[in-house]
This record gives sequence, C-alpha cells and structure tokens, in this order.
Amino acid sequence: MPADSRDNKRLAKNTLFLYFRMFITLIVGLYTSRVVLTVLGISDYGIYNVVGGIVAIFGTLNSAMSSTSSRYITFYLGKGNENRLNDIFSTVTYVHLAIAFFVVFACETIGLWFFYNHMNIPAGRFEVAFWLLQLSFAASFLTMINIPYTGLIIAHENMDIYAYISIFDVAMKLIIAFLIKISPIDNLLFYGSLIFIVQLLDFFIYRFYCIRKYSESHLKLIFDRPLFKELTSYFSWSIIGNLASVFNTEGINLLLNMFFGPAVNAARGVAVQVQNIINQFVYNFQVALNPQIVKTYANKDIARMHQLMLASAKYGFFMLFILSLPVIIEAKSILHVWLGVVPEHTTNFLRIILMSCMVNAMANSSTVAAGATGKIKLYSIVVGGLVLLPLPIDYFLLKIIKQPEIVFCIVLFFEILALFVRLVFMRKMVSLSLKLFFREVIIPVFGVIITSIWIPCFYALYTEKTIMNTFIVCIISVLTVTMSVYSIGLNKKERFFIIKAVISKIPFFKR
Repeated sequence: MPADSRDNKRLAKNTLFLYFRMFITLIVGLYTSRVVLTVLGISDYGIYNVVGGIVAIFGTLNSAMSSTSSRYITFYLGKGNENRLNDIFSTVTYVHLAIAFFVVFACETIGLWFFYNHMNIPAGRFEVAFWLLQLSFAASFLTMINIPYTGLIIAHENMDIYAYISIFDVAMKLIIAFLIKISPIDNLLFYGSLIFIVQLLDFFIYRFYCIRKYSESHLKLIFDRPLFKELTSYFSWSIIGNLASVFNTEGINLLLNMFFGPAVNAARGVAVQVQNIINQFVYNFQVALNPQIVKTYANKDIARMHQLMLASAKYGFFMLFILSLPVIIEAKSILHVWLGVVPEHTTNFLRIILMSCMVNAMANSSTVAAGATGKIKLYSIVVGGLVLLPLPIDYFLLKIIKQPEIVFCIVLFFEILALFVRLVFMRKMVSLSLKLFFREVIIPVFGVIITSIWIPCFYALYTEKTIMNTFIVCIISVLTVTMSVYSIGLNKKERFFIIKAVISKIPFFKR
C-alpha cells in the first residue's frame, strides 16, 4: 500500500476515535456545565473561572515547553530514530519537572500577591478562593509533568487510548457534578478538590500506559549538552507565542475581573465552555493531522505537507462554521434552553469568540508547520507580538468604553491580522504559495460564508422567537452551509472523492 494511502487510512481511523470521544464529552459536558453553574451560582462559577486564570498565566512556560517536546518527539519519531527519541523524551521530561517547580514557586509568590491586591472577590469568599487557588496550583503541577506522556501518545497517533482516557475524565466530572449537591463542605471548595483528584488519576493512567507501551518512555539519566541547548533555544522563542495565547484568554479574563467583577467572568466562562465544545469538532480533526504535518517535513515530503496544511485550514474552518452559524444566530435562545439563567453579556461574548475560533482554525496548520521547521525565532516574535497587542489596548479602552464586549472585538481584529502575517512566513519557511492558499482556502471560505448566511438569518429575523423556530433555524443553517460547502467550498476532485466514498457505503452499489 502506498505511504499516502496508509497515512490517510491512519488519519481516518484516528479522527473516528477522536470524534467518538467528542460526542461522549459533548453530551456529558453540556449537562455537567448546567449542573455546576446551577449549584455553584453565577458568582462562585465566576470565581472558579478567574482563579484558574492566574495559574494559566504562570503556566505559560510549561505551555511553551509542551510545544517544544511535542515537536521534537514527533520529528524524531517520523525519522525512525528510536535511540535519539529516548534521549529527547528523557531530556524534555526533566525540563518539564524543573519548569513545574518554577511555575509553582511563581504562583505562590507573584500569583498570591496579585490575588490579594488586584482580584475582585466578593466579601466572605476570600478564604475559599485562596484554597481553591492552592488546589489549582497542585493540579497545574501534575498537568505540567504529564505533558511529555500525553505528547508521546499523540506522536504515536494512538488516538484510541487518548479518546478512552478523555471519556474517563469527563465521566468522572459528571459524577462530581452530582456529588456537589450533597457536598459536606463549601460547594466551591468541594468541587475544586474533586477536580484535583480526577487530574491526579489522569496523571497515573497516562504514565502507566506509556511506560507499558513505549520503550522510549523509560527515563534514563542523561545530560546531552547540544540537545539541551537546542531544546532551550526552541523553547525560548516558543514561549512568546504561548504568552500571546495565554494573555489572549486568561489575561483578558483577569482584566474583565478587575473592571467588572465575577459576574462577567461567569459570562465569559459560559461562552468559553460552548467554544470548547464546538472547537472539539475541528480539534479532533487537526490533532490527528498535526503529527503527519511534522513527519512529512521530517521526511522532506514538502508537497504532501502543503496538502495537509491546506486541508487543515479549509476543512477546519468548514467544520467550525457548520456548527457555529446556528449558534451565532440563535445564541440567546440556545443559551436560555441550555442554562435557564444566562449571565449578562454571555450571548455577545459567545458570538465574537466563535468568530475568533474560525480564524484560528485556518491558522493552526501554519503554527504546526513553523514548529516543524525548528526555526521559529522571528515567527514567534512577530506573530506573538501581534497576538499580545490586544491586552494593553483593551486595558486603555475599558477605561473609556465601559463595555466588556470591546475586548473580544479587539482580539478578533488582531487574530485576522495575525493569520495573514502567518501566511507570509509560510511562504519563506516551507515554500507555501500565498496564491495557492488564497485559491484553495480563502476564496472557498468567503464563497461559503456569503452564500449560506442569508436564508437562516432572514428566517430568524422575521419569525417569532420560539423553541421550534430556533430548531428550524439551526436545521436551515446546517443544510445551507453543507450545500454551500459541497458546491462552492470543495473543488471537483474533492466532490468526486466524497461521492465515491458515499457510494461505496451503499449496499446496492457493492454488488
């Protein structure tokens, strides 16, 4: 069997496992979020959301090292160099451990200073918020030292195991949602404690599986100076991009807390919860695709790499748009049916955040490709700088415009700008033609948007707001986007492939 066919078959299998994982986590996650918000209340839900933001900011170092270890593990796995792979894994594991201790130290000093001096916490909830913060620090430490193991599973493309562990994780969180109702202590503290226990179990499961399955996961004492220097250099520049990503999310979350309080954090938390659920549809596809992008670069198969990058950008956008359009149009009704009581500003937050997600779906493959080259210094400085700009701009705008929606509008603008800057870098770093990207991705995307939005928007605008009409709008949206994707978004070769795949599944045509 040709290599491309094997890769496509593996990609399809892994994507299937990840979508199986997604549907389970989607159903359970929607119900769990409603229960948790109802039991904790808007204020406590906002506190939980913003407290986690402090840990996430200090976890930027670990996020940067995560992308570093993922790149090097996948790269050398693609080259088939097992001895070198064991050196890589041992080195990055020790570096992760060192960073984990550093991050916890920073959290316990600078993080606590920020907590006591700048956090907007309701009276009487400071002590609970403090212990919740300590649990978040401990959970963050476990996540940091576990990343090399999760990265090893993804690099080997064993997405079935990744899916099963994720389903276990979400099932445990469902149980927690029910247990909060009978909490023997403060609900918020009880919830944070149980979430920490789940993460502790995840840590042991990942570690046990990798040690049993992969020989390169057996740690050895090693200090390879050239390798350490190479990893450190890549990590140093990668941290800029990760800083941008964290400040784009948790930094703005803290900013909202400073200006508006926990209620707005709750609104943002609900919007992000929906975003994460919808994002799973494209994430599952792209997480299965990303290792192949790195491996094709390692094998110098640049033409195949370009195909994968274009597929990730275009199909990733289409997957998100099919789900996002009905949610954007009927956000208010959907949130009301789901939650009952919807925090103020949630509807607008959700709409703008989903637009940013669709832009990022097109940018993902560029980030993976840049990492595959290992030459990310200038890329990280320029792109990371662009994505970081919204935070100071938002700070000054919020002093003038007392509307929290403005922060997400600024983020959306800079995400679009960063996408086009990434494309300029791709032309130089991996010889990806800008003309090809515009022809194969940008033009089809705009064509699908323009042709698919009118019918569901007009129906929603000129009909009564009922649950039935909301359902009809969602159906119309999915159908119009699907038809637009097929007729405008796909080229002739892609349409032929889909028809052939569908026909092959019909029993009549198998005779």
